Amino acid sequence: MVRSSIDGNPLDPTSMDHRTSLEGHHQSQAETQNPKDSHDLVDRNVAPSPQATCAELAHQHALEDLQKSNEHWLGQDQLAESAILPTPNMDRSTRFNLRKPDE
Repeated sequence: MVRSSIDGNPLDPTSMDHRTSLEGHHQSQAETQNPKDSHDLVDRNVAPSPQATCAELAHQHALEDLQKSNEHWLGQDQLAESAILPTPNMDRSTRFNLRKPDE
């Protein structure tokens, strides 16, 4: 028994014509759906999505928090350098004999 399908029916004389026309159709669709060309179809004059807005705000808040924590640590480093506050890794004998470094 011969198995047949719609695309490859050995009894149909136009089966090869159908196959080549379908291949040509798929190739033309692939060319029109090329992702490099899809940027022409994107409308750039639309409002950003709520998720994008939330992500941008979260990023801004994270940057602000990072800057605040850096300012806080910079302040402590400057105080430790000027010998007002001892650093935690100093031993006890040097903590009590703190003096300003010579400039």
